[in-house]
Amino acid sequence: MAKTYRMNPLRRTFNGLMRALSRFGVGPPVLVTRGRRSGREHRVPVAPLDFDGQRWLVSPYGQSEWVRNVRANGEAALERRGGREPLHLEEITDAQTAAPVLQRYYAKNPITHPYFETSDGTSVEGFRAEAAQHPVLRARAKVAAEPGGAS
Repeated sequence: MAKTYRMNPLRRTFNGLMRALSRFGVGPPVLVTRGRRSGREHRVPVAPLDFDGQRWLVSPYGQSEWVRNVRANGEAALERRGGREPLHLEEITDAQTAAPVLQRYYAKNPITHPYFETSDGTSVEGFRAEAAQHPVLRARAKVAAEPGGAS
């Protein structure tokens, strides 16, 4: 059975350290989402995945708060080295499409293995069942509206 992610004081401290390091270009980028109820910005370290010519975000810990915030407004931003890249995020609900992304993510991020039901060497088929537990989102750069263009 997969481990359940629980926020605790140690994880809060670790996430805070990762957010601070990312401002200096060290450590993972930080995903910035707008709270669906509060409207405040929330930051969480993430591990974007470049795969099959596209960029992906995976929630290895399941239906997390950042996933719920993205579902509410469909956009977020990645912060890295003080820069911010606005993103449009599209959740992939088709397990057939999500499975190879999950398999690659799993291979590249061993720290998340306890939160998956699968193991090393699991086929793409095995990751289809994981798709319901681990949201997969396609990340695309948000295109700025052209000045003077129609809304």
